[in-house]
Amino acid sequence: MKKGLLTAFTALTFGLTQAQDVKFGTKVGLNISNLTGDIEDANSKIGFHIGGFAEIKVSDMFSLQPEILYSTQGTKSEQNYSDISGGFKLDLTQNLSYLNIPVMAKLYVVEKFYIEVGPQVGFLLNAEQKAKATGSYFGQPFNQSQTVDNKDDLNSTDFAVNFGLGINLTKNFGAGFRYSLGLSDIDKADSRSEIQNSNIGISVFYSY
Repeated sequence: MKKGLLTAFTALTFGLTQAQDVKFGTKVGLNISNLTGDIEDANSKIGFHIGGFAEIKVSDMFSLQPEILYSTQGTKSEQNYSDISGGFKLDLTQNLSYLNIPVMAKLYVVEKFYIEVGPQVGFLLNAEQKAKATGSYFGQPFNQSQTVDNKDDLNSTDFAVNFGLGINLTKNFGAGFRYSLGLSDIDKADSRSEIQNSNIGISVFYSY
């Protein structure tokens, strides 16, 4: 399935680049990600994305923009426990890294300002859970941590729809804001729950 999607993406991009005015570029930015659905006490986690794109001009106001992005996502949570013997704080972090391939339709509402929408497929590259417990029991402080690879518990493919806006500040340089709404359940370990990705991306980009 992955090979088929990538082949179709490559064929689409190549075909359009042969027929239209095309600009290539690179982009990098900040991620503010979370997990939604059947999950409690989930807080936003900071990450980043980096990759490249091709903006394919269809008309003066409309273009298509396929991208390939490496993206770090996930969620964080904090829990506190206490009894008569003491207490501790448990910090949990779910780290996810994806190869995301969005294809955005961009509409220039004015000369330099655009809005965009489009589908995205993501391929899970790595996943790990980190737990850190700090506290004191019977008057003795402790600080313990553990990291577990949980990639096998998650679905390898993720589907989302993106909404965004941006501005071309100069001929080559610009900035954008994008929200990615996860559509598919990433949790394959528990069939009773559904968990989706959610991500806000703030980017700067340079086109050649």
